[in-house]
Amino acid sequence: MLHDQQKKFDSGSATLAITAVSLSNPSREIEALKAIQRARYVEGLDVTSLSVLAGVLSSQGLENAAKKVLDPAADLLEANHTRTERAKRLMREFGARGVPTFIAESGSKRWMLNSSILFSNPHEWVRQLVDS
Repeated sequence: MLHDQQKKFDSGSATLAITAVSLSNPSREIEALKAIQRARYVEGLDVTSLSVLAGVLSSQGLENAAKKVLDPAADLLEANHTRTERAKRLMREFGARGVPTFIAESGSKRWMLNSSILFSNPHEWVRQLVDS
């Protein structure tokens, strides 16, 4: 997948998979995201494919979410739409352009983290969370 220069990457399918996890096992969303990232960046799998994503979720013991991904019902599609629209609103609110974009929230306070330093200076990136 990563070597395919002709295929445009679209995170829509992965977002749908994470939303499916949020409906069936919300406490495991981060774990599922890590598994999807590993599938893409380490294993080189096509995470734009719903069947690949279902396999990734199943391998993590998230069979209910995997079934939802393969046969998306109205509840999943609505939840996914709500999630993506909220993300778009937050990006507009903070003037965010592109990904990754990180918006932290604590109580009623929200702020955007400087994602350009995420890999070059991870301690400074974490400091943005702690000091805000």
